[in-house]
Amino acid sequence: MMPKMIKVALFASGGGSTVAAILDAVRAKRLSVDPVVLIVSRNDAGVIEKARERGFDENQIEIIRPRDFQTPEHLGDAIIRACTMRDVEVIGQYGWLPKTPTNVIEAFPQIVNQHPGALDPDHATKERPNPDFGGKGMYGRRVIAAALHFAKRTGTNWWIEATTHLVENELDTGKLVRYEQVPIFETDTVDSIQSRLLPIEHRVQIAALADIAREEKILTTRRFEQFIMPSQYEELCLAKAQAIADYARG
Repeated sequence: MMPKMIKVALFASGGGSTVAAILDAVRAKRLSVDPVVLIVSRNDAGVIEKARERGFDENQIEIIRPRDFQTPEHLGDAIIRACTMRDVEVIGQYGWLPKTPTNVIEAFPQIVNQHPGALDPDHATKERPNPDFGGKGMYGRRVIAAALHFAKRTGTNWWIEATTHLVENELDTGKLVRYEQVPIFETDTVDSIQSRLLPIEHRVQIAALADIAREEKILTTRRFEQFIMPSQYEELCLAKAQAIADYARG
């Protein structure tokens, strides 16, 4: 008898390179999970075609657009229905841009999110809720730009991280699951960092799912050393603001 595999929902909004990497790993038997549904927040997202090319049929793809719902709770109800009817056990967010509704988090406590930058939830405070490269407006190339700006402004932290973390109600504050560091060089641009970071992001997300499949639950880790000191917090905020201005469309 084949061992039971954890049923996973894949959430995405964009091109879907991580979703494609995960599906390729499953097909190559390098990852033992069962991706039962792809939930997409835009009907023009490139991830849809990537999933079709890898064997997903129309019954496995749900387009659930936030703008089609009056409230976040109604959006969450639609997501919950799509996942419950397929007995989903774990949700993975891979370039998923909408804020995940609270009722989804309550219904599915095992949700992991991909983030292209270093997070430090263990050193968050009320005054500094995101002492890292997460939080409001921090997604996509903005995160990479913020890390590059911070390194150049301070002469420190010449690295970036591919991260997986738990999803909580507040953006990017959930406990760390896995992360891997990638160096930043003085001659780097956002594009050169992104090209070097992306395959590491894929590896980290696949490894996180493999850990979940093996343990049959999500194991978290923590960061013991704070990587941005309170004295650097203002520089961090300026770096993030500059990154948002650089990439107004994300």
